[in-house]
Amino acid sequence: AAISRNHIHGYRGSKDKETEAWYRKAIEASGSQHSNVLKSWGFYLQGQRRYREAHASFEKAVQCSPNHPLPLLTLFDHMVASQSRRNGGNGKNGSRSPGNRSPGNR
Repeated sequence: AAISRNHIHGYRGSKDKETEAWYRKAIEASGSQHSNVLKSWGFYLQGQRRYREAHASFEKAVQCSPNHPLPLLTLFDHMVASQSRRNGGNGKNGSRSPGNRSPGNR
């Protein structure tokens, strides 16, 4: 794992304890008040299928930056993916929804 300005690299799909430790250090250093760190931590948790923890992290990111649209959009995307998983979809953005159908599939 490597840390840069706002992100920790090498986290997607990794169950690396070092990666998780870096995230915890970054969150602690930011005083849990930096939405980019909290969003990245949420993505890491989501990649680990730790969806409830990811949801909580995305909510904290919104609380840190209530006037910034990206944390809110991230939380919304997570909620849509969670709903898709509950409904038997794959939880990815490409799942079929009424607004995502091509004309030939209506």
